[in-house]
Amino acid sequence: QAQAQARLLKIRLVAKGQGRVFIDSDDLVQLDGLFDLVKERVDTLLLLLTAEVLTRPWCAGEVTTAVQRRVKMLRVNTVSFVAPTEEQLANLAEYIDLTGCNLPMYGIDLEAVELAFRAMLEGSVCASVTMRQDL
Repeated sequence: QAQAQARLLKIRLVAKGQGRVFIDSDDLVQLDGLFDLVKERVDTLLLLLTAEVLTRPWCAGEVTTAVQRRVKMLRVNTVSFVAPTEEQLANLAEYIDLTGCNLPMYGIDLEAVELAFRAMLEGSVCASVTMRQDL
């Protein structure tokens, strides 16, 4: 369902003339380029918060990169999203599925991810909206 929500959101943003819209999962061939893309070419990172998005290492890396580079972010909360607990934030090595992705190889350590997640969840680095349930 998250993939369909992201696609619908993209279609609506493009229809409203909101500029170029990119969904990271559209190009999973160049995964290592995602963080550079966030650093260099993203004006606003729209973070669709679904049930498991923050457990994905590439999403964690994109959020961390955006926070570190002060890229504008907008949180879109879905009904399935449940924020990580304090325990999960303190133990991101277990919370995030790190199989197949070595974040430190890209200069992103779990301490930086924790700080970025906390800033994003507290709303200190981004605005937040809630997606309607019928979308």
